[in-house]
Amino acid sequence: MEHGYPTTLLDWTYSPYVAAFFAYRRISNQEADASPDTKVRILVLDYRKWQSDWPQIPWVEPATPHFSLLEFLAIENERMVPQQAASTVTNIDDIETYIRSKDSTGKKYLWAIDLPLRDRRCATQKLNFMGITAGSLFPGLDGACEDLKQRNFEL
Repeated sequence: MEHGYPTTLLDWTYSPYVAAFFAYRRISNQEADASPDTKVRILVLDYRKWQSDWPQIPWVEPATPHFSLLEFLAIENERMVPQQAASTVTNIDDIETYIRSKDSTGKKYLWAIDLPLRDRRCATQKLNFMGITAGSLFPGLDGACEDLKQRNFEL
């Protein structure tokens, strides 16, 4: 989704810390007090291996299923640099299954890191100390308000 609107683009980050921010972002402190077995998930993609092994198509082509990586210039997109963003374009509904189907070639392209939901408070506090907040990742009024809401109301 781009600004909350569904698109064929999927954003990724080069930073594991930014990924952790997004994994915990929409979870309230009350939800974080859930069962110790509840996790949030970060998907890790070996983009270099994927790009070298599979043709990259920078548009949605209906006839051929594809998942392609793109790196845009940060012109008029002030979020790309702080989010350390890359994007993908695809015409696949279930990206995870599609990528895992390519793992049968003996190479692993995608794996998951599961983080305990209960670690949300500690993780977001440490990310905050590193400067990874809604205010830094979403420059402008929306990011500032989300950041202030999190700090002042600890939702």
